[in-house]
Amino acid sequence: LIIAGLTRTRVFVVFHDMAHHNYFSSKQANATIATLLGTFCYTPYTGWKKGHDYHHRHSNNTDRKQYAQTAPLTVQQYSELPKWQQLMYRCIYGHWSLLTTTPTFYFMVFQRFLSTWYENALTCLWWGFILSRMDAWLIAVDLI
Repeated sequence: LIIAGLTRTRVFVVFHDMAHHNYFSSKQANATIATLLGTFCYTPYTGWKKGHDYHHRHSNNTDRKQYAQTAPLTVQQYSELPKWQQLMYRCIYGHWSLLTTTPTFYFMVFQRFLSTWYENALTCLWWGFILSRMDAWLIAVDLI
């Protein structure tokens, strides 16, 4: 399982570099392969590229909302929020949620709305393949 997790991480790194058009001279070749690789790491290329490009343009600019930052508000901005919004902020950006619920929701649910129909279809085919096998090892590897 550890090797499978490391492999998936490497697939994501290659996917990330293809979003920057670093593998092939053709942007289309990078986009096509990245779309296929994104299926295996549950990251749709089209939506992720838009968000990631935005992140690079506005990195560390706290005046711009970024979901990719681990602390998108300053201490002053946080203290000015009403108590219920501070609680919501902690639920989304707290230490434990950044490692558990937030990435799960982001990768498995939120990104489905950012992706194209064919990226969602590829993901459904991949999930269908995993579940049709009903192989406990394969399902465990896929959850990593």
